Amino acid sequence: MKKSLYVIVSALLLAGCVSSGGSSSAAEEPETTPEATEETAETPEPEPQETEETVIPEETEEPEETEEPETEESGFTFKPGVWAANDGSVLTRYFIFNDDLKAGRDFDAVNGLSMNFNYTVDGENVVFYMGSADNPVKASATVSDETHILLEWEYGQSEALIWTMENDGDFSPYTSTNLEEMALDYYEMNTGERPEFSASVNNIDGTVTVQLFDEFDGHNTTAAWYTVDRFTAEGTNDSSGEHVDLDA
Repeated sequence: MKKSLYVIVSALLLAGCVSSGGSSSAAEEPETTPEATEETAETPEPEPQETEETVIPEETEEPEETEEPETEESGFTFKPGVWAANDGSVLTRYFIFNDDLKAGRDFDAVNGLSMNFNYTVDGENVVFYMGSADNPVKASATVSDETHILLEWEYGQSEALIWTMENDGDFSPYTSTNLEEMALDYYEMNTGERPEFSASVNNIDGTVTVQLFDEFDGHNTTAAWYTVDRFTAEGTNDSSGEHVDLDA
């Protein structure tokens, strides 16, 4: 009986050892890759860079196009007043320019005929509307200074204009025709004789030289030469040098 019990206990102990050994073998954990011991350097996260903000302009209403006001044509101006015009040899006429810089009149030095005009200036070009808007006459201008202007007319002639005086509204000089007749009267008054003919030259300086003469056999016989101021009719006897006043 005791022997049987011993056998049973021994068997149980043996079975327990076998069971314990199997469990130990089964419990062995599989080999695992050991964690890296070296620390991996952390890559720093890039700092966000400041970027310029793109400003989107607000839509604005475009201003309505407006017509530009008309401006006066640009260019030189004629100084208001009286300008004496000459062709390089003799005085031809006067131009009287108004203060408005748009209008005036001319005055023929020989016979006193006068014509109103309007004018426009564009750069170096000027257009005179003589008598009416239907009669334009063009010229190019060369300005030396505010008192000297050369006009080259489209028809080929030229006139040099020289500012002479202010316009007091009563510009009425003696014409060459007037002065010739006055010279004949003056000569007759002082000598008792009256020459048959007279002629005159309109000098650029504003004076007028008058010749009194007769004709004999196709030849002229000069009785007198007078050079007088167009505005006063006073001057000299060119032969004797004496002072003369044709309006005396």
